[in-house]
Amino acid sequence: MLYFAYGSNLDWTQVRSRCASAEFVAIASLPDYSLCFPRYSRTRRCDVASIVPAVGDLVWGAVYRLDEMDRCALDTAEGFRPDRDPARNSYQRVDITVLKDGHRAEPLDVLTYIAEPQRNFVPCGPSDEYRTLILSGARYWRLPAEYLRTIERISETPRRSEAPISTGRRSSPA
Repeated sequence: MLYFAYGSNLDWTQVRSRCASAEFVAIASLPDYSLCFPRYSRTRRCDVASIVPAVGDLVWGAVYRLDEMDRCALDTAEGFRPDRDPARNSYQRVDITVLKDGHRAEPLDVLTYIAEPQRNFVPCGPSDEYRTLILSGARYWRLPAEYLRTIERISETPRRSEAPISTGRRSSPA
């Protein structure tokens, strides 16, 4: 099974601690989506990452191969239970298609997680620690320089976290 990580699971140490079977496959892009921070995590004490449809934008991430047991562990880490009312999950597990190395000729069918809307959400932004976790993973996997700059610009400054973090334009791997 292939999993697309775009948030804190870009960090190799974190994903391996959650999923011992994880094997890196490739970097990939998800066209027409943007990174956003629409949920508050009590564990992390900050807003956490998700993706939202956004025509013309692009989210970069890492694709990992996981075994079935680790998919279950990842479900738990992401606050997803398939037997629970979707509104009670923190994230929904979804199937999407990403582009290996950003190339349309190399689509990969993967699963990822998208945040459920949170009631009474008051955005505070991701913490510096959380943003650094995402950025270190993005650097480790050598995501495109323009996308790295997008992540670097994310701060704890309160803003409308539901709003996508736009890269401004699509970019290819650096």
